[in-house]
Amino acid sequence: MPKLTKRAVDTLKAGETDRLIFDDEMPRFGVRVMRSGLKSYVIQYRKDGHTRRFAFGKHGPLTPDEARGQARQLLAAVDRGDDPSLARHERRSAPTVAHLCERFLTDYVAHRCKPTTRREYRRSVDLFIAPKIGGMKAADVQRRHVAELHQELRHIP
Repeated sequence: MPKLTKRAVDTLKAGETDRLIFDDEMPRFGVRVMRSGLKSYVIQYRKDGHTRRFAFGKHGPLTPDEARGQARQLLAAVDRGDDPSLARHERRSAPTVAHLCERFLTDYVAHRCKPTTRREYRRSVDLFIAPKIGGMKAADVQRRHVAELHQELRHIP
């Protein structure tokens, strides 16, 4: 296929399998057409002897020209040694605050605290920490999140 343009991408139809169409103007940049008809922009690169594909935007909100600019930046980062696919995987698999709370309760509290302290820690996690910041990735928790939590609980001794 020649250069990926808005008209060219709009005319691509879904098939029985996912298809990957690469741009002739810019190597390693293309569009994936899924069986459902969803179209997303991808880059393909090699890292540590493996071919990796990284989808970074959906067609529609992102035009082919905008996607080409983003692909240029991503591929430049890959050439510098970054791995956007690995970074996304690590980000998604990072532990949440709720997960770390459970680890704390099972690995530390269960073995080192008295029964009443265990119950109180469990209660604090269930009532205060998990509902407010439990769903956040631990790496994303900032000082302001903890300060807001403390501020909300200032009426509790």
